[in-house]
Amino acid sequence: PRSIRGEGTENILYMNMNRKLEKGVDIGINLDSEFKLKLRLITTVALGEIIVFTLFVILGNYEHGWVSIPQSFIRTALPFLICWFVISPWLGSYKMSTVYGLKQTIWRIPLIWILCGFIAIIARFILTDRPLVISFIVVSIAVQGLAIIAWRALFMAITLRFKKKSSL
Repeated sequence: PRSIRGEGTENILYMNMNRKLEKGVDIGINLDSEFKLKLRLITTVALGEIIVFTLFVILGNYEHGWVSIPQSFIRTALPFLICWFVISPWLGSYKMSTVYGLKQTIWRIPLIWILCGFIAIIARFILTDRPLVISFIVVSIAVQGLAIIAWRALFMAITLRFKKKSSL
């Protein structure tokens, strides 16, 4: 099979599954439906991560009795959300091998999250003029990182179970 520079094994397999045989015989996989399915799965994962960041702000407000949720969301969740959704896709957080591979999720997501989390902390410090508090740094990186991993594991378990039931 031909591969385009920079494509991983999963992309080559995907290309092979979706190309037609030389005599024009279709091998039975609809590229559009496969793409739409992946898009739905990735969108669901991303929405779950938005919920994770939002819950972190809500729980923080509940715990500390601070200001309004919208202000806290802008000051706290927004830097994490922006950093995560801008940086993490480039590092492979939404590859199917990461979305559905427990081993990939367990090692790749924490590394990506630590990088994104620290960049978000620095952005938050610069943009909101909030002090760098070590306890906040540790808690925000640890709690949100564990929550993202837990969400990804839950997503894997539910969708794989659903897939098994639908194939019976």
